Amino acid sequence: MPIRDRTYSLPTASLHVGLPATEEHHHAKKIQLSELDEEITDYKLCTVGKKCVGKSALTQRYTTGKVKQDKNDVLLNNFHQGTVFKTTDEIDGIQSSLHILDTIGQDSNGKIPSEYLRRMDGFVVVYSVTDRLSFQMARQFVEQIVMRKKWWTSRKKTKLQSLPLVIVANKTDLTDQRMVSRKEGEELAWEFGCSFYECAATLKGNSYRVRSIFHDVVNQIRCVLQEKVQITETSKVPRMIQRISSFKKRNQSAPCLEQSEKYQPRPRSHSTAYSV
Repeated sequence: MPIRDRTYSLPTASLHVGLPATEEHHHAKKIQLSELDEEITDYKLCTVGKKCVGKSALTQRYTTGKVKQDKNDVLLNNFHQGTVFKTTDEIDGIQSSLHILDTIGQDSNGKIPSEYLRRMDGFVVVYSVTDRLSFQMARQFVEQIVMRKKWWTSRKKTKLQSLPLVIVANKTDLTDQRMVSRKEGEELAWEFGCSFYECAATLKGNSYRVRSIFHDVVNQIRCVLQEKVQITETSKVPRMIQRISSFKKRNQSAPCLEQSEKYQPRPRSHSTAYSV
């Protein structure tokens, strides 16, 4: 059943710094969801980052409410040695099913597998504030995701303004070991126009902030779906005009029956025989 005149608030990218919802609400913009169907509630997310930055802790905190993995609450699936967590959550009044791929650390070559880039709807790039190398690798991952977006838009000949991507600085509770400042993380997010959050996934008190991270990604995915609908509707108009123009040209080049010459029977040749 289609959703009629439903809106939800999506904070702007420059304000996505993990603030409470009450502080961000007046900066939010409303997105119409009239074109989306209620069936479009299944989202595939992916966490990427260096090993030991807290990707699993972040995913488990959101899906199970605790860092220790509970096999009764998650769906385990070997997807290139990754773990898929399945959870259901109500996001802006819409019941949504999330499949979150908790990947193994991309330390070997610093590249996100192309299959992840192709199959996932949104990404959560995680680094640890206690590990500068993980921050540098996070930049590489973001660049790969952005390049994937450019490839998609060039192939489809469209321009998507939204990118389902969030950068997360984890382990902020280890203040004495911190090597990456908050300002550096914000500048990275600002450079690529994506959301930024700081959190400590192992702390239970950060559950609300962790939840906001995944809700943010889902809202961005919905925004992309809305853009695709608008692009599809917009592209139909030029194609229709082109078809009408082509049809008119064909009609002008083909003579009408009324304008064509009337059929005239070919006159018979009369020969006269003369006898000598």
